[in-house]
Amino acid sequence: MNSIAHQFGTRPYETNDNSRNSLFLAVIMLGEGFHNNHHRFPNSARFALQRKQLDLGYGILVVLEKLGLIRDMKIAGPERGLNNLMKRALVRVPVAAPQR
Repeated sequence: MNSIAHQFGTRPYETNDNSRNSLFLAVIMLGEGFHNNHHRFPNSARFALQRKQLDLGYGILVVLEKLGLIRDMKIAGPERGLNNLMKRALVRVPVAAPQR
């Protein structure tokens, strides 16, 4: 997957490598195909940064978060009000610790 994601697809973000976004790879790899997004925001739990992009892996993480199995996910994206700041920002999403 990594080799293909560096050769075919779009480059919405300037990065220090040749990473690209591929919708085909994103669907079969649960979002990992948005490789250019991942290289631009490597700490983001979500690879899909636009509404039209499907990131099933992030959907799974959201369910795990709601179940209390994970917390403190970091995400980058337009719905966090980062349209103009996405070039440099990540938003930390606070999640309460699981009840014991």
